[in-house]
Amino acid sequence: MVSERYGNQKKRPNVYVILVSEAHPGSYYRFWTPIKSEWTSQNDAFIIMNTKKVKSEDIDGWRKQLDKIDDQIIDLLAARMVSIAHIGKYKKERNIQPLDPKRWKQVMEKRLAMAKKHKLSEDMIRDIYETIHHHALLHEEKV
Repeated sequence: MVSERYGNQKKRPNVYVILVSEAHPGSYYRFWTPIKSEWTSQNDAFIIMNTKKVKSEDIDGWRKQLDKIDDQIIDLLAARMVSIAHIGKYKKERNIQPLDPKRWKQVMEKRLAMAKKHKLSEDMIRDIYETIHHHALLHEEKV
């Protein structure tokens, strides 16, 4: 049970989503996602989304797949904002400015390298992360 593994904290195991893509055979994408229900498993959980299960002519199936992925993106962004709040509190208590240009440069370099590895548009990833970062700084300043 969760309470046995984590004591009274009632923490949940990590949940990972594994996306197996027909477009990139032999490769998969693994990312953490927050979960909303109680878990009794003593192991981390894995959700496997296999795009091979959706027939190429089944647009509704692909749309459902996209809806699931979009839901997870929102869950991940929400989890990210929780971490941002903790960082904001830490910085405020120590009188540290919200923007750390050195850290931001490292984050962008790493994300752009990941984009390249996954054959994603670097411009798209840059735009997405600049927007995320902008809102993260706003959130951090509110804390």
